[in-house]
Amino acid sequence: MSPISIVENKSFRTLIEGAQKLQNPPKFMCRRTCNKRIADMCAEYKENLKIKLKTVDYVCTTADVWSSSRRSYLGMTVHWIDPHTFERNSFTLACRRFKGTHTFDKVAELIIDIHTEYHLRVPKITKTVTDNGSNMLKAFKIYGKSELGMDATDGIFFSSSDIENISVNKNDDDHNNNNEHDDDDDETFLLKEFPESQKPEETYQLPNHERCTTHTLHLITSRDIIQARSQNISYKKLHDAAMAKFQAIWNLCSRSPKASEIYCETTGKSPTSPCPTRWNSYYNCIIDLLKVQETLNETLKKLGLSVFKEIELQFLIEYTNCTKPIAEAIKSLEGDKETFYGCLLPELIRIQKILHSLQMDNPIYCGVLIETIKKSLERRFGKFRDLKDPKAKDAILASVSYPFFKLKWVPKGNREHIKELFLAEVSKLKNDHKDLNNTSQSSHKKEKNESYYMFYDDSDSSLASDSANANTTIDLESLQYLKDNDVSLQSLNKYPTVKMLFLKYNTCLPSSAPVERLFSYGGMIMRPHRRKMSDSVFEQIILLKSVK
Repeated sequence: MSPISIVENKSFRTLIEGAQKLQNPPKFMCRRTCNKRIADMCAEYKENLKIKLKTVDYVCTTADVWSSSRRSYLGMTVHWIDPHTFERNSFTLACRRFKGTHTFDKVAELIIDIHTEYHLRVPKITKTVTDNGSNMLKAFKIYGKSELGMDATDGIFFSSSDIENISVNKNDDDHNNNNEHDDDDDETFLLKEFPESQKPEETYQLPNHERCTTHTLHLITSRDIIQARSQNISYKKLHDAAMAKFQAIWNLCSRSPKASEIYCETTGKSPTSPCPTRWNSYYNCIIDLLKVQETLNETLKKLGLSVFKEIELQFLIEYTNCTKPIAEAIKSLEGDKETFYGCLLPELIRIQKILHSLQMDNPIYCGVLIETIKKSLERRFGKFRDLKDPKAKDAILASVSYPFFKLKWVPKGNREHIKELFLAEVSKLKNDHKDLNNTSQSSHKKEKNESYYMFYDDSDSSLASDSANANTTIDLESLQYLKDNDVSLQSLNKYPTVKMLFLKYNTCLPSSAPVERLFSYGGMIMRPHRRKMSDSVFEQIILLKSVK
């Protein structure tokens, strides 16, 4: 992209005048006017986005830090599902300059500032998806919604300084002296000091956090599988020998145009080279070379490189077969239009099934690799290992409420438990929605009725009977949904409560890939000849560039 100052360039103006071929030459804006129009368009974009965000119940955000030209930026995107068309809407929130050290408290501060700018409250944000960076993880661990014990209904929570000022007075001498006969005040919570004004950093509140699944899978295949080399000597020798020859081809063809031409003439395909930060590109480059393995050794001879042994090629075929399910899962989960949080668990279970099948076939070279990948999956996705673990609840409900999956992906031993979990959550969501409507319609004080005391269902009261009938209706809707053979998203319109469940739990994305795509726009804008651009102008341009 050209700098904004090009509008004042004589050659540019001559080009525009010649292209239009007008008798009266057009008026050209100056650089200042161009900057003003960009700022106005960006302000309009933000206002329109705020209006759209007010109309949705659930959103998901993604965040990541990017560095270029000795500057750092925090990028954020927002996503939600249209309740009528079930299409995912994605927009850029910010690409803001991140000055100083990338500590967890500064990360939290900047994320909250961006959320506040767009009036995004924590109850509306289902999750914020980030990579596995230590600063991101610590920010959400310290300031995350589940850590502070916030009540999502009213948005009131204690800050860290408030919690420190709370003490339990047990056997306090002064208290006992003043209240010798007051046995009810043995243990009381008192605020030692109520701060008159809280600092912004004391009231940070971040939404629930979700680690990027594709980044976690990248870590397994790029970092964890290195352990397999130290566990088996024969695997290490074959792996190192084959990968060294591949690396020699990539290095030579990327540096030498002549070598690239020889490769293209011999194999009939253009050479590819992997991206150092993307394991799936590394996998794709290996697949490209194996596709031309019949002419590969002939090409290596012409390039003056060492040829492959037959055992090395067989090792590479087995290696790609073992890592193929992870590469396919990365490709499937990093989408943003037709990818939902409900795809996560079926993909992980699919990987485990394929690895188990490959292990049963007694692989010759990569048995240790399969075992290493399985252990890494259990360690990094430990919360999904036991489907009865409460931590897996969101992912389970997202998958069951997705018409394509329902209960088809669930192992038989867990099917009844997950079915009961789904029925209970649908009933809870329906009751919460009903209570919310009743609260909005009536502002008078509620009287305590029989449901307040949670009487047993087998009583003869009419209230218990009505409640049972309501629950039966909700269960009937849920069971009809599970038996429905229609797997399209439009089928959810027949089941309004299940539809609410789908929108709540599938709004989250399993990957933070959208914010990484945002940085690709940043790379196109922040070119070497544009490094004097101000941070505000850069953010405005990248917001407008990201509009699809």
